Amino acid sequence: MGWAESKHLTATTWGVVKTQRPLWSLVIRGAVAAAVVGLVPAVAGIALLATEGTALKALGVVLLVVGGVLSATVWMIHAGALAHAADEALRTGTSPAARDALAATKGHRGALFGWAVITVAVGWLLSAVRGDSGGGLVGIVRVLGAGLLAAAWSVLTFFVVPVIVLEGAGPIDAIKRSASLLRERWGTQVAGNIRIGGLVALLAILPAIALVVGGVFLTSIGDDAAAIGGGLLFLVGVLVFMVGMIVLSALRAVFGVALYRYAGTGAPVGPFSPADLGGAVRTRPATI
Repeated sequence: MGWAESKHLTATTWGVVKTQRPLWSLVIRGAVAAAVVGLVPAVAGIALLATEGTALKALGVVLLVVGGVLSATVWMIHAGALAHAADEALRTGTSPAARDALAATKGHRGALFGWAVITVAVGWLLSAVRGDSGGGLVGIVRVLGAGLLAAAWSVLTFFVVPVIVLEGAGPIDAIKRSASLLRERWGTQVAGNIRIGGLVALLAILPAIALVVGGVFLTSIGDDAAAIGGGLLFLVGVLVFMVGMIVLSALRAVFGVALYRYAGTGAPVGPFSPADLGGAVRTRPATI
């Protein structure tokens, strides 16, 4: 899928997202709640890792893991609510209130917790594969290998949350089902990521990163006026980045459910056409 297709899909998905206030509420509440619940154990864990005692360092690692799992669990519950709300929006044109969407996940929270644990574990394993990214050929190979594994994992598990919430599957079965849907609809030659939100990255996330970098550079000059300007640039960059990520999360939730429904039935939902959804997953040419 090229840039034109990604831009078209982003614009089409935005047409659904922009009118659904509950989706925005769920994304914002989920991001804030996940940050708050994970922050306390994470800060305590980092502080303990800076101490001298072996036992305290071990406790610090445990707290970091607990913080990561708690944060991921809270986010997955909200992601499940997003999937439920997005499904309603695509099928009926209206999405349920945020509290009703969250209530719809109650019977699936054990599975969402299991999926959160798996995502944290996979993230740590990929970090271990990546290592300290030191120089040399080995470091480059490790970084590239970790990147390829992360991309493959992202594609294979793209439908996990919709499968858990909309089919009632457990986390392991949801992973198998997600991979199966991809294989049945697009074959075994899937290549690259399922790209959505390229326009958001171009208009918000990349400029935000540039603003943050520019702000850091200005504050390092040493001049008072430059420091003030740099601080303002940094804050604006962070704000723009947060807004971009909120928009991107909402877009991915809606598009993920639309693609999930298409993968299972072959029929498009909402404003998407079969060509939109069928071409959203890039595949390699078959080899003889």
